[in-house]
Amino acid sequence: MAALEEAYVQVERVQADGGDLRTLEALAAEDRWPHVAALAWFALAVRRAIRGEPPGDALGALADFAAASGEPGLVALATVIGSELGDPPCDEAGAEQREVDLARAVAILDAGGGTPMYRRTALLACAAAYYGRGLIELCRDIYEQAWVELPHDPRAAGDPGATPDGRAIAFNRVEVAVVLVCELLEAGERDEARAVALDGLLRAGEMPPGLPLAWERHVEAMCRLLVAVAGLPAPTAPGDVGLGPYGACQELAPAVMALDAGDVGGTAEIAARVLSTIEADGALPGTELLALRLAAAATSGHPETARYVREAVQNRRARRGEVTRAARARVAAARLAAENAALERRVYIDHLTGVGSRWGYERLVERLEASAADERVTVLLVDVDRFKSVNDTFGHGVGDSVLQRVAAMLLARARPGDLVARLGGDELVMVALGEIEGIAARAAGVVEEIERSPWGELRPGLAVTVSVGWAAGPAREVLAVFDEADRGLYVAKRGGRGQAASAPAA
Repeated sequence: MAALEEAYVQVERVQADGGDLRTLEALAAEDRWPHVAALAWFALAVRRAIRGEPPGDALGALADFAAASGEPGLVALATVIGSELGDPPCDEAGAEQREVDLARAVAILDAGGGTPMYRRTALLACAAAYYGRGLIELCRDIYEQAWVELPHDPRAAGDPGATPDGRAIAFNRVEVAVVLVCELLEAGERDEARAVALDGLLRAGEMPPGLPLAWERHVEAMCRLLVAVAGLPAPTAPGDVGLGPYGACQELAPAVMALDAGDVGGTAEIAARVLSTIEADGALPGTELLALRLAAAATSGHPETARYVREAVQNRRARRGEVTRAARARVAAARLAAENAALERRVYIDHLTGVGSRWGYERLVERLEASAADERVTVLLVDVDRFKSVNDTFGHGVGDSVLQRVAAMLLARARPGDLVARLGGDELVMVALGEIEGIAARAAGVVEEIERSPWGELRPGLAVTVSVGWAAGPAREVLAVFDEADRGLYVAKRGGRGQAASAPAA
């Protein structure tokens, strides 16, 4: 757990000051704790992206581990980070796939489940992707979702400051409020901007202790702008200057107050100075356009100028609205696809044993019968001997455990592409493409392995054997092959059970 905490600290530091490269590389090479290495791969990829460097092998390592683990948060994280930090799209199809990947990551997280730490790291990555696209409303929604989930993390114990990602979420909730306030003010939506500013100040009041020093100064600078927009009394003394992109927030505050006081000339003069600061230090999204809008206040009294500015702003907001609606539509489509996939899995997977269901078997039969390829198929039918007696003697709970273990052992012997399914009751089937060499010995091995399994672990005195029937033939005639395997199963049962057999030659 200490190593995992250190990995999260490094994720936070990458955002604050670039992180410690040696520590990140050591954590990424940690073989004992692959989950620690996964977070380090993520942090390394982000660090390299910030520095304009290629991600190297970090993205591939993260994607491989996420796929192997099946952890929803890691799968979502690998999906969005792989798309955002990988090779840039070279055409429209690639650009659209990037948007689809982001929507799919959001849909995975919306479905719930998984480890809270990984979920929130993935949520932060998705929010950052929307932030980079200028889709601030979507970004804000994700940060709020992540904030709501914080109390469910046992590390947090009700205190978001107890987790590095909790501090990052708290900071970003304030930042997106500032960006949205700037956009609303630029569009002339003063009342809505005031409401969002008050909301942002409430979020600033929820900031946990223990922020990096640079973050504390940035929050103070952002709050000065929020206070001005909210129409609240300004603090007595300004904060430190030289805040980089956040300095413009602090310097825009007096321009907003001058505009509210009707001092058009003062507004434009202050905003012009802010623009020079932005040119040197950069700024948060929206602040430069707001400064330009305020700097033009001295000339906005001309009807033509006012109309031009108004229409330009409205057109840009309309385009952004279209992009936002398209992004929401992609997420909705990804959610529907995920729900359909989950429903399909429930249909095709037997809920008790985790192998294929009878419906899944029947669909495979349909595909094989319709196949034009000249293929062979091998069928093994496995039936638990005297299963009713197991249930009657040891209870249905033990009977379920027996079926689960038999199914798992059969699945372990299957090859990639083979289907193992439960047909119902105590009967299972393996359908394998191709005629398996030495199938008689393979079938006998299934019988022997199951008989030698330590069944007494489930309940003292429990012993389990199976009978197996097998057959091979043309894939297009799979039902005939199944019937032949069924006759072999009857031979094994009639011969005393606990054995494998094929149908007698006609």
